[in-house]
Amino acid sequence: MRHERWLSVCLRIVNRSPSTTYKHVSLLVRGGSLLAYAYNRNDRPGKLTYNPYDLKGWHSELSVLYKFSPADVKGATLYTVGITPGGNLTESCPCPICQDLIRQYCLKAVYYFDRDMGVRQLQIAG
Repeated sequence: MRHERWLSVCLRIVNRSPSTTYKHVSLLVRGGSLLAYAYNRNDRPGKLTYNPYDLKGWHSELSVLYKFSPADVKGATLYTVGITPGGNLTESCPCPICQDLIRQYCLKAVYYFDRDMGVRQLQIAG
């Protein structure tokens, strides 16, 4: 299944995250091609110089989506994976704030691993 393929790509690159605690990576894919990926960060990269969402750090979903305008990625799929400081898979469902942003970008789907390595799809209609 193609979703497992992209989630396995996430697993291969998540350890490159500059975060010193939990490491997360998000991939943005459309038409079977990788558009971009981004990590969670402790600073505020990208278009904004502050964090308007009052999050601890900068989530990988924000980092990857802010590389594009909503029109540029409409219909794309987002994949996200996270690991703990000990290297274990952690629940990586986007937080409510990131979910609000995802809805603004009109993505086709969002997939992530749960703690048991089960593939989950986020319900983003709204």
